[in-house]
Amino acid sequence: AEYMGIFVLVYAAGIPAGVFALLAASRRQASRSDLLWRFELRFAFLVARFKETSYRYEVAIMARKLGVVLAMTVFASTEDKAQFAVLALAVALLHKFHALPYRTQHHNILGRASLASCLFVLWGGSNHNEISRFALVLLGIVVNSCAIVAGLFYDGYAAIALRDAAAGVVGKRARSSDDEFEVRAPSSGMRGRVFESQSSDTLVFA
Repeated sequence: AEYMGIFVLVYAAGIPAGVFALLAASRRQASRSDLLWRFELRFAFLVARFKETSYRYEVAIMARKLGVVLAMTVFASTEDKAQFAVLALAVALLHKFHALPYRTQHHNILGRASLASCLFVLWGGSNHNEISRFALVLLGIVVNSCAIVAGLFYDGYAAIALRDAAAGVVGKRARSSDDEFEVRAPSSGMRGRVFESQSSDTLVFA
């Protein structure tokens, strides 16, 4: 059991550390070769949502989740679990307010609202008054659900607007060579890079 606990700890901490090292090394190499667009395309599933200065923010998300998991597994009492998890989420929320990691303002707002509501649920759940506990937890769940739904709808709208804007730009350009350019959807403020190739009609967004 002791060795199993050590293995789990190394595994849980090793993945965020490995992702951090991989992103840092890959971006450093891409910067030296002036090929940052390749880095963004290769690791789009990890960095596409974030600003260039916050390209490693996915690691912070992993660390936050690790903190909550540790709170649920290390401590024995329910109250201790909740308090440590609240502390982990509070630190993550302060970091999110400071970093503003997402490319768009609405993502930063929704991200803060979602994280704050999760913190609110845990804090409210540790309230000793049954009525207050129910009301606080319910409020937090409602706010979190609204933030998630609003984000899904807005992302769908923004993706369609960005695709249409990119298609309009591509239609006006001569397909004489491989090209890369940035487009912006005026109605949503979303931006993205479009890669088009002479050998393909496929548009790749990053």
